[in-house]
Amino acid sequence: MYELLTDPGNYPFAWLEQVISILLNPEVTPVLELSPEQLNAVEARLPEASAEIMLKLKAWMFLLLVPEQLRQIARNTEAAVADLLRRASANYSAYPPGTAIAGLGRQVIRRLEMLHRDLSERHAPYLPAAGTASPGPVAPPGRITCLLSVDQLGLILKAADDARLIRSPSLSLIFKTLVPYLSTERKEDLSWDSMRSSTYHPEHSDQEAAIAALDKLIQKIREYR
Repeated sequence: MYELLTDPGNYPFAWLEQVISILLNPEVTPVLELSPEQLNAVEARLPEASAEIMLKLKAWMFLLLVPEQLRQIARNTEAAVADLLRRASANYSAYPPGTAIAGLGRQVIRRLEMLHRDLSERHAPYLPAAGTASPGPVAPPGRITCLLSVDQLGLILKAADDARLIRSPSLSLIFKTLVPYLSTERKEDLSWDSMRSSTYHPEHSDQEAAIAALDKLIQKIREYR
C-alpha cells in the first residue's frame, strides 16, 4: 500500500498532491482496502496541512517586494488549489456512497473549498492585475437568461470542463468568465463562486434536470438538416 512521504519538501501543496493524486485516487489505489487507521491519519492531518500551506505562503509573500512576483504567487496558488479541488471531486464521484472513503472525500473537498476561499481573500489585492485571475468581467447591460437553476447551470459547466469540451487553466476561471453574463428567471446577479461550490455536492433533482436539458439539446440537434 502506498505510504505518504513525511517530508514533502518546499512545495506547499506536496502532501495534498500525494493524498489526492495517489492515496485517495481510485484509479491508482484500491481505496476500499484502505484501513481505518490510514483514513483517520489523513483526516487528522487535513487541518494541519491547510495551516502549514497558509503559513508558508504568507512567509513567501512577506519576503517578496516585487509586485509581479506577488501576483505570480497569487495566480499559481489559486490555480493549484482549483486543480486539487477538481481532482478531489473526480475521486469523490467514483466512491461508493455511504462508505468511509466517501466521507473522507467530502472532508477533503470541504477543506479545499475553505483553503481556496482563504487564499482568494488574502490574495485579493494581487489578483485583479493577474488578467485571467481577476474577479470577472463587468457584466453587460443585458444578461442571457437561462431557464435552469444556478445549481443546474453549474453542473453543465463543470461537466463540460471535466469532459474537456472547454479548455481553461482552472474550473474557477470558467465560472468567473461566464457567470457574469448569465442570469436565471429567479435571480439576476449570480455568484460564480457559489455556482462553482454547488457542483461538488449536487442534488439528485438538479442532476436529473441538467440531464433532461441536455437531452432536449440532443433532440434539437438531431432535427437540424
